[in-house]
Amino acid sequence: MSNFRDTWKEGGKIWKKKLNAYLSDLVVFYHKLQSYYWYIAGHTFLETHGKLEEYYNMINAQIDDVAEVMLMNGYHPVATLEEFKNNSSIKEAKGEFNTDVKAVYTELCNDFHYL
Repeated sequence: MSNFRDTWKEGGKIWKKKLNAYLSDLVVFYHKLQSYYWYIAGHTFLETHGKLEEYYNMINAQIDDVAEVMLMNGYHPVATLEEFKNNSSIKEAKGEFNTDVKAVYTELCNDFHYL
C-alpha cells in the first residue's frame, strides 16, 4: 500500500507529463500559426495576416506562462524542438503558400478547440 508521499509524487509525474504535453501543443501551434502567417496568400491577405499575428502573439504569451508555472512548481518543462514535436498532438503546417483561407481557419479553429 502506498503512502501519501508516494501518491503525491506519482501525481506530480502525471501533472508534469500533462503540462509538458500542453506546452508542446502550444509551441507547435505557435509555429503553425506563424507558418500560415508567412505563407497565406490571396485577396484576404491583409486581414488574415493581421489576425494570424494576433493569434501567435497570444499563444506565445501562453507558452511563457505555462513554462513559468511548471518551473515554479518544480517541474522540468521540455525545451527542445524534438521534445515539443514528440509530445504534441497538434499537426504542423506545411511551409507552402496557401490561398484557401477557409481551410486554414477551419484547421486553426479545430486546434483552438483541442487546446
